[in-house]
Amino acid sequence: MISNSINFTAYRKLLTTAINEAIKLWLLNKDLDRIKIIKNKEFWRAVDEGKYALFCDGNFIGGFNSEEEMLEEAKKYKKCYALHKSWVIQEKSELLGVL
Repeated sequence: MISNSINFTAYRKLLTTAINEAIKLWLLNKDLDRIKIIKNKEFWRAVDEGKYALFCDGNFIGGFNSEEEMLEEAKKYKKCYALHKSWVIQEKSELLGVL
């Protein structure tokens, strides 16, 4: 409950600003992860070798011979991205693999 002494308009503006800043930080963090993946030579080498490349919590974890192995390892982390050559959809240029 908002106290009568607090200006509702000012409170609403402050809350809106806080939410917008949180969204910006979330998007920035997401972009930083993608930039790290794009720059990570080991990740792309694993993909090129036909392995299941796994990148979790900001680090390259490894290239795995099977999807099952990769998924088992991914369970140990909070946020992962994975890629395999067979997951690339060429018609739409979309990449699958966000875990």
